[in-house]
Amino acid sequence: MNNMNKFIECPNCKCQYAIQEIYHPDYLLGRPNNIIRNEDGQVELFQGTEQDLVEEYTCDKCNTTFRVKADIKFETEILSTKSYEDTYVSKIYKDRINLVEN
Repeated sequence: MNNMNKFIECPNCKCQYAIQEIYHPDYLLGRPNNIIRNEDGQVELFQGTEQDLVEEYTCDKCNTTFRVKADIKFETEILSTKSYEDTYVSKIYKDRINLVEN
């Protein structure tokens, strides 16, 4: 993210505002209260507040009211994987004992 993406500009006078001045995180991203997933990990039920990506703000400098629309993208990447099929071994002491779950 470059520095210009960290600020929102008034379309009239170009006064800059930090994103946090206009958007409140709980409203921007929403706030989940209850999420239920099936055994495949797909969301079956979402309860809570939805995202609110549109805000109106009045410029402190020129008193112009303008609308801001957020466009949020999420990217994922695998950092590591774990296999729950393999035997899990807990090493308590390196030189004394191994506990094996069966």
